[in-house]
Amino acid sequence: MRRSRRLLVLLLPLTLSLLSQALPGRAQQPLSARYAFADTTLLRDTLGLSFSGLFPTADSLQMTPDTLRALMIRYKLPMARILFLADSLRMPVDSVGPQLDRERLNPLSGRGSSTAFNYTSSYDIQQTSTTWTNGSTYNLKRGPFYLNNTANIELQRITSADALSLRQNRESTTEGGLAVSKRLSFGGRSYQLRFFSADPGATAQDEDKNEYSLTARGQANPAGLRSELNLAAGYLSDINVTGIKKGISSSADSRVRWEAGPQLSSELAGSVSGDVSNSRPPGVISDTRTHDFSTNLRGTSTVQPSPYAGLNLNYSLRNTRVENPVLVTMPADTSAGAPLLSNVVVSSIITRSNSVDGTAKLRHDNDRYFNLTGNASSTGSPTGTSFNRGGKGVLRWLLMGWAIDADYSDSRTNSVYLRQRGGGGYDQDEVTRNADGQAVRSLGTKIIAKLIGNVNLDRQRFATFSDSANPPSPRDQYHQSYRGEMLFTENDHLSSGLALEVSLTRSINILAATTGSNTDTREYRGEWRWNYRLLEGLTVNQNNQLVADYTAYPFDPTRNTLSLTYNTLTTISAVLPGGFSMDIQHNSSRLPRGSYTPQPDGFDYLQLSDDSRNYTLGASLRYQPTSAVGIHLEPRYQSSQNYGTVDDALQTQRVDKRLDFNGGVDLNLKVGRTGQLTGHVGRVYTDQRTLNFLSGVGTLTPRSQTDFWSGSLQLSWTL
Repeated sequence: MRRSRRLLVLLLPLTLSLLSQALPGRAQQPLSARYAFADTTLLRDTLGLSFSGLFPTADSLQMTPDTLRALMIRYKLPMARILFLADSLRMPVDSVGPQLDRERLNPLSGRGSSTAFNYTSSYDIQQTSTTWTNGSTYNLKRGPFYLNNTANIELQRITSADALSLRQNRESTTEGGLAVSKRLSFGGRSYQLRFFSADPGATAQDEDKNEYSLTARGQANPAGLRSELNLAAGYLSDINVTGIKKGISSSADSRVRWEAGPQLSSELAGSVSGDVSNSRPPGVISDTRTHDFSTNLRGTSTVQPSPYAGLNLNYSLRNTRVENPVLVTMPADTSAGAPLLSNVVVSSIITRSNSVDGTAKLRHDNDRYFNLTGNASSTGSPTGTSFNRGGKGVLRWLLMGWAIDADYSDSRTNSVYLRQRGGGGYDQDEVTRNADGQAVRSLGTKIIAKLIGNVNLDRQRFATFSDSANPPSPRDQYHQSYRGEMLFTENDHLSSGLALEVSLTRSINILAATTGSNTDTREYRGEWRWNYRLLEGLTVNQNNQLVADYTAYPFDPTRNTLSLTYNTLTTISAVLPGGFSMDIQHNSSRLPRGSYTPQPDGFDYLQLSDDSRNYTLGASLRYQPTSAVGIHLEPRYQSSQNYGTVDDALQTQRVDKRLDFNGGVDLNLKVGRTGQLTGHVGRVYTDQRTLNFLSGVGTLTPRSQTDFWSGSLQLSWTL
């Protein structure tokens, strides 16, 4: 009999496994369940673009959906087109735009006759500031001759307490020359910068910078290799409040890409720049020779021996040295009353930043892969150094109908602070470990389940190398959370979701003098949401939350507290014929808090210390009769009541009421054949009043009102 019971225990996991395999809906699970909890609000504003398949595509590219959507909107390209360009250029999706802009300004990109001019002007007005921005790009080609210009002007006025602050920035870059062949060009470039900033009671910041240089560009594309080289050398003049610097500057940058078929590719880019200048600080007549020098090298290599395995390697090396003359004043000798002598010394600021990371990929398809990443980096500056190293493993797999995502990361950082907090320096060692996992599965044709877990540990230790050092207290931070979600979809009209989350956050201070601040916070969160489409174009959503935070002090139980949150958010969305849309939101929340107080019976009981109740009713109304003009109205009313404990009873302490109104006109007008005027103009109104209670007697505060025009207009014109 005992032997048969043991066999039943051994057969139990096998039985559960077979039952999980037999659940309906398993064949459709890999695509439907994994993206069932995606944020579909990303798909609201289409701007004439289709975002169908956004989440699976972004997932296959290993980028976030909002990043892919932003790239499509920025370049106004459909998803298929931007993916085609990335494949044809053999580069990541987020590098397509910068590559196209760089080639558009490249004088070696092609010959012929072309003229392109784009002008953009925008004016933004707010309650205390106005900003006027103008920008233009000009590209001219006439056979082998080329001329490019980019100019930007930004003028900002800020008013505060009847005082005016100014920010003015003007920048222009012009380059022209001759392309002697398809692979070589010569020319000249000028760069001008004018910056001015003035604040009341502060020294005005003023800079005048000019660079004039001769340029040379070259390209070479032998079999399997694409390379380019850019050279510039000329005159530099930089005059600002910190001093004057005039001399000779030069720079060189190169990019080389080598491809040995689809299996192996490598790209290396580097730049070197420097200047030799005569510099002097303010108030000094004689010049001092200074040298600035910087190098930057970055590269990437990809090995793809098969569709199921690959290796990516990225590295970067950056070093800079900036020298500035500094006026130093010191006594002539150590005797009292000795005269002061001034001397100019050269201050050299050296910074460096190096990093390398590699990723090994094992991939069967979008739902079955494993990535292992290792990284190391170091930085150095006059204030200290830092060295970081770590690794991360990412797993995605399908197991018995469950779509599983898991990752584990381990990071170790050693930082040296040479001098901090007015004292000597110290070392900081930090270790961070993090593990995440989630599993999603369809349970039938209408229910999808999701399980999420997270564990994180952060450890910080400090070691001083000076008696005057004052480092932070060594501490540990531990966090774990577990969440379960259930999504029920009855049909296209009705869906509902239920979630429960439990978490623990433990803050541990190591030193005995600081252990009184150690805390254990346990949070319990419950959520219920539902969505119902009443009519075509009319939808109701509601989200209900209940949260309880228990904060315990292990070494001081008298400080233990409890914080509760009850929140309900209801939204009604309607899209009506004729270009009218409406969103109405009502939010109700209650936040009671209290502490545990010992009673004569020896038990601790919760005693409320305060309670607040907040209500918000808002609407967003939009009317778009044509594509050129639209009207929007956004009223919002907020009310809050705060209660405090007086003689063991809750009494009203404060009542706040606020009304906000924002309304105006949205513009999207064609100006001629190639011009566009966009923006909005509206009115902003706010009215707020507070009622304070003292000993049960209410006192009204003076009414606070704001009423001003707000708007932003942008004019763009292309030739």
